Amino acid sequence: MPITISPPAPTSDDSIELVFSGSGCVLSTSQAQVGANFEFTIILNGTCFATPPSFSFTWNVGRLPPGDYTTTLSLGGSIMESQALAVSQGVLPFPAPIPSVGFGGLVLLAVAMVLIANKSQEGRAKAINRVRHDIEVN
Repeated sequence: MPITISPPAPTSDDSIELVFSGSGCVLSTSQAQVGANFEFTIILNGTCFATPPSFSFTWNVGRLPPGDYTTTLSLGGSIMESQALAVSQGVLPFPAPIPSVGFGGLVLLAVAMVLIANKSQEGRAKAINRVRHDIEVN
């Protein structure tokens, strides 16, 4: 089950395609990028009533920043093939990644939102109690 990388010597200017091919009765496929690893998984149907048909799945991963990557083909949970993918620097500028907040940052943001909402509720409760008090006094 070969993995074909197109173009064979990609630069950061190229739109890169990974092609996974072989033969068998395919039940399902999945793909995921985990860091610098592109993982493609094929689940075969246990029953083929004839000669297993050939298959070919193409994953367009697009442009990648220069660096070393790995492509992995798994068949039912077992790694069948792994291939290095080296992307060299192209001529075009590669866009800077969009900054993101990690898990810790998300937790801090959520805590801050809860504290702000709680403070806001306290202010509302005081205002309501003042209005009730004014109504009772009058």
